[in-house]
Amino acid sequence: MEMEFRTETNPAAPPALAPAAPPFKGAAQIPLLQPLLSRAAFERLSEMKGITAVQVGIGLKDRQGLSRAIPYDVLGMLLVADWARRQAAPGGNVDILVADKHAKEAGCPANEVDRQAGELRRTLQTASEVLDIPSRVVLASEMAASESYARHLSRVSEEFRDREDGISAYTIRELADMSYLADDAGARIKVGWAATDSPERARAGHFDEPYYDALFQQHLNGSLAFLYIQPGLRLDHRALRAAPYLEREPEARIVLAPGEDVQRKFTLAEERGEGEAAKAYRKLLNAIARTARYVTGLDLKGTIEERTQQLVNLIVG
Repeated sequence: MEMEFRTETNPAAPPALAPAAPPFKGAAQIPLLQPLLSRAAFERLSEMKGITAVQVGIGLKDRQGLSRAIPYDVLGMLLVADWARRQAAPGGNVDILVADKHAKEAGCPANEVDRQAGELRRTLQTASEVLDIPSRVVLASEMAASESYARHLSRVSEEFRDREDGISAYTIRELADMSYLADDAGARIKVGWAATDSPERARAGHFDEPYYDALFQQHLNGSLAFLYIQPGLRLDHRALRAAPYLEREPEARIVLAPGEDVQRKFTLAEERGEGEAAKAYRKLLNAIARTARYVTGLDLKGTIEERTQQLVNLIVG
Protein backbone atom coordinates (compact mmCIF):
# COMPACT_ATOMS: atom_id res chain seq x y z
CA MET A 1 0.00 0.00 0.00
CA GLU A 2 1.31 3.43 -0.89
CA MET A 3 2.06 5.63 2.08
CA GLU A 4 0.08 8.85 2.50
CA PHE A 5 1.30 11.85 4.44
CA ARG A 6 -0.18 12.01 7.91
CA THR A 7 -2.14 15.20 8.39
CA GLU A 8 -2.34 15.40 12.14
CA THR A 9 -1.65 19.11 12.24
CA ASN A 10 -3.61 21.74 10.31
CA PRO A 11 -4.64 19.48 7.42
CA ALA A 12 -5.15 21.23 4.12
CA ALA A 13 -5.99 19.30 0.98
CA PRO A 14 -3.54 20.23 -1.77
CA PRO A 15 -5.13 21.35 -5.01
CA ALA A 16 -4.68 19.68 -8.35
CA LEU A 17 -1.83 20.88 -10.53
CA ALA A 18 -1.30 24.54 -9.80
CA PRO A 19 -0.59 27.12 -12.49
CA ALA A 20 2.84 28.60 -12.92
CA ALA A 21 3.90 30.38 -9.74
CA PRO A 22 3.97 34.18 -9.86
CA PRO A 23 7.13 36.07 -8.92
CA PHE A 24 7.49 36.19 -5.17
CA LYS A 25 6.49 39.41 -3.44
CA GLY A 26 7.84 40.73 -0.19
CA ALA A 27 11.28 39.10 -0.25
CA ALA A 28 12.74 42.32 1.13
CA GLN A 29 10.47 41.90 4.17
CA ILE A 30 11.96 38.47 4.99
CA PRO A 31 15.24 39.26 6.80
CA LEU A 32 16.01 35.55 7.30
CA LEU A 33 16.55 34.92 3.58
CA GLN A 34 19.97 34.39 2.02
CA PRO A 35 19.21 36.55 -1.06
CA LEU A 36 22.09 35.57 -3.34
CA LEU A 37 21.60 31.84 -2.87
CA SER A 38 17.83 32.20 -3.25
CA ARG A 39 17.98 34.31 -6.41
CA ALA A 40 17.92 31.31 -8.76
CA ALA A 41 14.72 30.09 -7.11
CA PHE A 42 12.97 33.40 -7.72
CA GLU A 43 14.00 33.24 -11.36
CA ARG A 44 12.72 29.66 -11.80
CA LEU A 45 9.45 29.99 -9.95
CA SER A 46 7.75 32.10 -12.61
CA GLU A 47 8.10 29.15 -15.01
CA MET A 48 7.36 26.23 -12.68
CA LYS A 49 4.06 24.36 -12.62
CA GLY A 50 2.54 21.74 -10.37
CA ILE A 51 3.56 23.32 -7.06
CA THR A 52 1.17 22.10 -4.38
CA ALA A 53 3.44 22.18 -1.33
CA VAL A 54 6.76 23.36 0.10
CA GLN A 55 9.23 20.90 1.61
CA VAL A 56 11.47 21.32 4.66
CA GLY A 57 13.91 18.67 5.90
CA ILE A 58 14.75 18.50 9.61
CA GLY A 59 17.80 16.48 10.64
CA LEU A 60 18.35 14.78 13.97
CA LYS A 61 22.14 14.39 13.99
CA ASP A 62 25.40 16.03 13.05
CA ARG A 63 28.93 14.67 12.89
CA GLN A 64 29.15 14.59 16.69
CA GLY A 65 25.96 12.66 17.23
CA LEU A 66 22.26 12.99 17.98
CA SER A 67 20.72 16.37 18.75
CA ARG A 68 19.67 16.88 22.37
CA ALA A 69 17.30 19.83 21.97
CA ILE A 70 15.03 21.65 19.51
CA PRO A 71 16.39 25.13 18.82
CA TYR A 72 13.98 28.06 18.60
CA ASP A 73 15.75 28.97 15.35
CA VAL A 74 13.90 26.18 13.50
CA LEU A 75 10.84 28.44 13.50
CA GLY A 76 12.60 30.56 10.89
CA MET A 77 12.51 27.66 8.44
CA LEU A 78 8.81 27.07 9.04
CA LEU A 79 7.96 30.75 8.61
CA VAL A 80 9.89 31.16 5.37
CA ALA A 81 8.38 27.94 4.06
CA ASP A 82 4.91 29.26 4.85
CA TRP A 83 5.72 32.57 3.13
CA ALA A 84 6.66 30.60 0.02
CA ARG A 85 3.58 28.39 0.31
CA ARG A 86 1.21 31.36 0.58
CA GLN A 87 2.43 32.66 -2.77
CA ALA A 88 3.16 29.54 -4.80
CA ALA A 89 0.68 27.04 -3.32
CA PRO A 90 -1.87 28.96 -1.22
CA GLY A 91 -4.17 25.93 -0.90
CA GLY A 92 -1.34 23.56 -0.07
CA ASN A 93 0.88 22.58 2.83
CA VAL A 94 4.34 22.82 4.25
CA ASP A 95 5.64 19.24 4.21
CA ILE A 96 8.11 18.77 7.07
CA LEU A 97 10.30 15.67 6.93
CA VAL A 98 11.93 14.47 10.15
CA ALA A 99 15.04 12.45 9.24
CA ASP A 100 14.75 9.63 11.77
CA LYS A 101 15.70 6.83 9.37
CA HIS A 102 18.84 8.72 8.35
CA ALA A 103 19.96 8.95 11.97
CA LYS A 104 19.37 5.25 12.59
CA GLU A 105 21.25 4.25 9.45
CA ALA A 106 24.14 6.47 10.58
CA GLY A 107 24.44 4.42 13.77
CA CYS A 108 22.47 6.42 16.34
CA PRO A 109 20.65 4.27 18.94
CA ALA A 110 17.16 3.51 17.66
CA ASN A 111 15.39 4.16 20.98
CA GLU A 112 17.04 7.57 21.33
CA VAL A 113 16.21 8.48 17.73
CA ASP A 114 12.57 7.47 18.24
CA ARG A 115 12.32 9.58 21.39
CA GLN A 116 13.88 12.66 19.80
CA ALA A 117 11.90 12.25 16.56
CA GLY A 118 8.63 11.93 18.46
CA GLU A 119 9.34 15.03 20.54
CA LEU A 120 10.37 16.96 17.45
CA ARG A 121 7.25 15.90 15.58
CA ARG A 122 4.95 16.99 18.40
CA THR A 123 6.73 20.31 18.81
CA LEU A 124 6.65 21.12 15.10
CA GLN A 125 2.94 20.25 14.95
CA THR A 126 2.21 22.57 17.87
CA ALA A 127 4.39 25.31 16.38
CA SER A 128 2.48 24.99 13.11
CA GLU A 129 -0.81 25.39 14.96
CA VAL A 130 0.41 28.44 16.88
CA LEU A 131 1.74 30.07 13.70
CA ASP A 132 -1.29 29.03 11.63
CA ILE A 133 0.83 27.07 9.16
CA PRO A 134 -0.95 24.22 7.33
CA SER A 135 1.67 21.51 7.74
CA ARG A 136 2.18 17.77 7.39
CA VAL A 137 4.89 16.40 9.64
CA VAL A 138 6.14 13.01 8.45
CA LEU A 139 8.89 10.72 9.68
CA ALA A 140 11.34 9.50 7.04
CA SER A 141 10.85 5.96 8.32
CA GLU A 142 7.16 6.19 7.41
CA MET A 143 7.87 7.64 4.00
CA ALA A 144 10.46 4.95 3.27
CA ALA A 145 7.76 2.27 3.55
CA SER A 146 6.17 3.52 0.33
CA GLU A 147 6.74 1.55 -2.87
CA SER A 148 6.94 4.85 -4.73
CA TYR A 149 9.70 6.03 -2.39
CA ALA A 150 11.60 2.81 -3.03
CA ARG A 151 11.56 3.62 -6.74
CA HIS A 152 13.00 7.07 -6.08
CA LEU A 153 15.70 5.60 -3.84
CA SER A 154 16.60 3.04 -6.50
CA ARG A 155 16.83 5.72 -9.19
CA VAL A 156 19.11 7.91 -7.08
CA SER A 157 21.30 4.95 -6.08
CA GLU A 158 21.69 3.94 -9.71
CA GLU A 159 22.60 7.49 -10.75
CA PHE A 160 25.50 7.62 -8.29
CA ARG A 161 26.55 3.97 -8.39
CA ASP A 162 29.81 4.52 -10.29
CA ARG A 163 30.95 7.80 -8.78
CA GLU A 164 34.54 7.64 -7.57
CA ASP A 165 34.30 10.45 -5.01
CA GLY A 166 32.18 8.35 -2.67
CA ILE A 167 28.62 9.60 -2.22
CA SER A 168 27.47 8.45 1.22
CA ALA A 169 24.34 6.44 1.94
CA TYR A 170 23.10 9.44 3.96
CA THR A 171 23.44 11.65 0.87
CA ILE A 172 21.67 9.11 -1.33
CA ARG A 173 18.72 9.01 1.03
CA GLU A 174 18.65 12.81 1.29
CA LEU A 175 18.40 13.10 -2.48
CA ALA A 176 15.72 10.41 -2.64
CA ASP A 177 13.70 12.35 -0.06
CA MET A 178 13.85 15.48 -2.18
CA SER A 179 12.88 13.59 -5.33
CA TYR A 180 9.95 11.83 -3.69
CA LEU A 181 8.53 14.98 -2.08
CA ALA A 182 8.88 16.97 -5.30
CA ASP A 183 7.33 14.39 -7.61
CA ASP A 184 4.81 12.59 -5.41
CA ALA A 185 3.76 15.41 -3.04
CA GLY A 186 4.15 18.36 -5.41
CA ALA A 187 6.59 19.98 -2.97
CA ARG A 188 8.65 21.68 -5.68
CA ILE A 189 10.02 24.39 -3.42
CA LYS A 190 12.55 23.39 -0.77
CA VAL A 191 13.48 25.66 2.11
CA GLY A 192 16.87 24.99 3.67
CA TRP A 193 19.67 26.85 5.38
CA ALA A 194 23.17 27.91 4.46
CA ALA A 195 26.07 29.14 6.56
CA THR A 196 27.04 31.69 3.89
CA ASP A 197 25.22 33.61 1.18
CA SER A 198 28.08 33.06 -1.27
CA PRO A 199 26.95 30.45 -3.85
CA GLU A 200 30.52 29.27 -4.48
CA ARG A 201 31.43 28.85 -0.82
CA ALA A 202 28.08 27.34 0.13
CA ARG A 203 28.18 24.60 -2.50
CA ALA A 204 31.80 23.76 -1.68
CA GLY A 205 30.84 22.61 1.81
CA HIS A 206 29.92 18.94 2.18
CA PHE A 207 27.58 19.48 5.11
CA ASP A 208 25.44 22.49 4.20
CA GLU A 209 22.19 21.92 2.35
CA PRO A 210 23.41 23.71 -0.83
CA TYR A 211 25.81 20.81 -1.36
CA TYR A 212 22.96 18.27 -1.52
CA ASP A 213 20.80 20.65 -3.55
CA ALA A 214 23.56 21.15 -6.13
CA LEU A 215 23.93 17.36 -6.52
CA PHE A 216 20.20 17.09 -7.05
CA GLN A 217 20.16 19.76 -9.73
CA GLN A 218 23.24 18.45 -11.53
CA HIS A 219 22.39 14.75 -11.61
CA LEU A 220 18.66 14.25 -11.16
CA ASN A 221 17.25 17.01 -13.36
CA GLY A 222 14.47 17.55 -10.86
CA SER A 223 12.00 20.37 -10.92
CA LEU A 224 12.90 21.98 -7.60
CA ALA A 225 13.50 25.57 -6.55
CA PHE A 226 15.71 26.14 -3.50
CA LEU A 227 15.27 28.93 -0.95
CA TYR A 228 17.76 29.42 1.87
CA ILE A 229 17.68 31.10 5.24
CA GLN A 230 20.53 32.20 7.45
CA PRO A 231 22.11 29.68 9.82
CA GLY A 232 21.04 29.29 13.39
CA LEU A 233 23.22 30.93 16.04
CA ARG A 234 24.59 29.94 19.42
CA LEU A 235 25.62 31.82 22.55
CA ASP A 236 29.19 30.62 22.07
CA HIS A 237 31.71 32.52 19.93
CA ARG A 238 33.79 29.36 19.46
CA ALA A 239 30.99 27.76 17.44
CA LEU A 240 28.62 30.61 16.65
CA ARG A 241 26.82 29.25 13.58
CA ALA A 242 24.80 26.06 13.54
CA ALA A 243 21.96 24.23 11.83
CA PRO A 244 18.64 25.83 12.82
CA TYR A 245 17.28 22.44 13.97
CA LEU A 246 20.22 20.78 15.80
CA GLU A 247 21.77 21.38 19.21
CA ARG A 248 23.84 19.12 21.42
CA GLU A 249 24.46 21.73 24.16
CA PRO A 250 21.08 23.25 25.08
CA GLU A 251 22.66 25.79 27.43
CA ALA A 252 24.17 27.54 24.39
CA ARG A 253 20.85 28.02 22.59
CA ILE A 254 17.31 29.24 23.03
CA VAL A 255 15.36 25.98 22.78
CA LEU A 256 11.74 24.90 22.52
CA ALA A 257 11.44 23.14 25.86
CA PRO A 258 9.23 23.54 28.95
CA GLY A 259 10.77 25.86 31.49
CA GLU A 260 13.02 27.64 28.99
CA ASP A 261 14.06 31.05 30.39
CA VAL A 262 15.16 33.27 27.54
CA GLN A 263 16.38 36.20 29.62
CA ARG A 264 18.39 33.93 31.91
CA LYS A 265 20.13 32.36 28.90
CA PHE A 266 21.25 35.79 27.72
CA THR A 267 22.29 36.91 31.22
CA LEU A 268 24.43 33.81 31.77
CA ALA A 269 25.98 34.14 28.31
CA GLU A 270 26.98 37.75 28.92
CA GLU A 271 28.38 36.87 32.35
CA ARG A 272 30.74 34.38 30.72
CA GLY A 273 31.93 36.94 28.18
CA GLU A 274 29.67 36.12 25.24
CA GLY A 275 28.40 39.66 24.69
CA GLU A 276 29.08 39.68 20.95
CA ALA A 277 27.44 36.29 20.48
CA ALA A 278 24.42 37.50 22.46
CA LYS A 279 24.21 40.61 20.28
CA ALA A 280 24.23 38.49 17.12
CA TYR A 281 21.64 36.10 18.56
CA ARG A 282 19.30 38.95 19.47
CA LYS A 283 19.53 40.14 15.88
CA LEU A 284 18.52 36.68 14.64
CA LEU A 285 15.63 36.47 17.10
CA ASN A 286 14.45 39.87 15.92
CA ALA A 287 14.56 38.64 12.32
CA ILE A 288 12.40 35.65 13.29
CA ALA A 289 9.91 37.93 15.08
CA ARG A 290 9.75 40.31 12.10
CA THR A 291 9.22 37.41 9.70
CA ALA A 292 6.45 35.99 11.92
CA ARG A 293 4.70 39.34 11.97
CA TYR A 294 4.97 39.82 8.20
CA VAL A 295 3.93 36.28 7.26
CA THR A 296 1.33 35.41 9.91
CA GLY A 297 0.38 38.73 11.51
CA LEU A 298 1.60 37.52 14.92
CA ASP A 299 2.34 40.79 16.73
CA LEU A 300 4.11 40.14 20.01
CA LYS A 301 5.04 43.00 22.36
CA GLY A 302 8.04 43.85 24.53
CA THR A 303 11.79 43.43 24.25
CA ILE A 304 13.12 40.78 21.89
CA GLU A 305 13.75 38.54 24.88
CA GLU A 306 10.14 39.02 26.02
CA ARG A 307 8.70 38.42 22.54
CA THR A 308 10.79 35.27 22.15
CA GLN A 309 9.69 34.03 25.57
CA GLN A 310 6.03 34.59 24.65
CA LEU A 311 6.35 32.45 21.54
CA VAL A 312 8.29 29.73 23.38
CA ASN A 313 5.50 29.63 25.98
CA LEU A 314 2.79 29.43 23.31
CA ILE A 315 4.48 26.39 21.77
CA VAL A 316 5.73 24.41 24.75
CA GLY A 317 3.86 25.94 27.68
